[in-house]
Amino acid sequence: MPSAAPTRTDKRPALKLVRGRHLSSPPEWKTHPEFGLCRTLTGHAWKEAQTIKLVKDDVIVRLSCDRCEATRQDYVSYRSGMVLSRSYHYVKGYQQKLGDKEHRPAKSEMRRAYLHMLLGK
Repeated sequence: MPSAAPTRTDKRPALKLVRGRHLSSPPEWKTHPEFGLCRTLTGHAWKEAQTIKLVKDDVIVRLSCDRCEATRQDYVSYRSGMVLSRSYHYVKGYQQKLGDKEHRPAKSEMRRAYLHMLLGK
């Protein structure tokens, strides 16, 4: 006898996919197009680690992006190699400010807005 399909028993709301909003690129991208490049098409271009420091059983690794100047700090277990925590710091204008009721735009919509800005469409 075939098993029944699993049913959803938790009370979490289903995720919403935001489509067709045709958002425009943030105004900061016009003066700093590298923000859009890092956020949408390529990800950050991390420079070779500026700092690698052993503190007790953790290795602290600090990286910075060659394009947008974002920085990242990782705490890595010296014993296991597992990343224990990671934090980022962004320059002013990199992050978008969303209103209370706004959903985070889909990555594809951000990419579309960036490409339209670059190509002037």
